[in-house]
Amino acid sequence: MHTHTRMTFQRQNSPFGLLHPPQAQLSHGPHAKPGSRPRVAVLHQGRVDNHVALRSHLQDRGYPFSTQSNGELIAHLIDAIHTQDALKAVRRAATLLQGPGAFAVQFHDQPHRLLALRMGASVALRMHPRRAELIEPAPMASTRTGNPTGFYLLPEGEVLDINTAL
Repeated sequence: MHTHTRMTFQRQNSPFGLLHPPQAQLSHGPHAKPGSRPRVAVLHQGRVDNHVALRSHLQDRGYPFSTQSNGELIAHLIDAIHTQDALKAVRRAATLLQGPGAFAVQFHDQPHRLLALRMGASVALRMHPRRAELIEPAPMASTRTGNPTGFYLLPEGEVLDINTAL
């Protein structure tokens, strides 16, 4: 049985090219004011075994949680780590997360870039013209850019960096 998680892209009037379906979790940053612009969006499939410790640490740093979602936790974690290098932030977050899964990330200041990786799970990323989804178990996929099928096998522990504007 395939499990689908979707992240939808919107090319206009969005800080990072996303619509906000329930599956895509956002981080507005620590001590965010109502109506503030989201900074990070995360699509997550899997589980985070050390979520209690990470959530507590992020709450101590001022990150508010409105759900018990691991996607929201990962969005806040990446926001807390992110300085100027999105790729380093995603790699660092992956080293802090324990448990099998995959996630895809977009940053408000890089609306046409999608970073994704998996950790110990068989998950593929499928790109559609206006959305992306994580599919488990991974069907036959490719890691090459310009993939005509739209399926990308997420490399174990390595970040797949996709320019969604192409």
